Amino acid sequence: MLINGRPFTVSTERFDILRRMRPSPGNTPLLPEFRPVRFPYGDDVYQLLFKCFYSQGICCFLAGHFVLYMAGIFHTFHTASLFIAMNNSPFLQLLFRLSPEPIDVFYFKEFLFIFMETGDEDDIFYYNISRGQFDMTIAIVRIETTGYCNPTSNLDFVHFIWSNYE
Repeated sequence: MLINGRPFTVSTERFDILRRMRPSPGNTPLLPEFRPVRFPYGDDVYQLLFKCFYSQGICCFLAGHFVLYMAGIFHTFHTASLFIAMNNSPFLQLLFRLSPEPIDVFYFKEFLFIFMETGDEDDIFYYNISRGQFDMTIAIVRIETTGYCNPTSNLDFVHFIWSNYE
């Protein structure tokens, strides 16, 4: 998906600024007032992001109602949204059904992925993802990029989506 007719221009500008800020102990760019709700499967969501995406060098982030639920703004959520900057990862080829014979159900890094449907646009894929008692519907949005994107581009990717996605 192109956002406002543009792909994400891969950069690490915001990550580099954050990395420069981190070494000084009194200059932490985190909000100490943030108190997330206790989501019983928070560790599963973390493991999903880390094992299936970040450890594979995939630039992505969660958004939507799930994040607002975790922030205590909403009392419930239905679907989480996961924005992914496209690269040539074999896992993304599988996830976005780009192989000659797409697979509807597969396991990856302990998680069961069940394809449900595509959204109104061909760049949104709905999956039910589960592991043990954890079970969640995630809308996965594929965003085109100008080059190879990895987790160090996440902050720039988030700001690109915030600035351009309607």
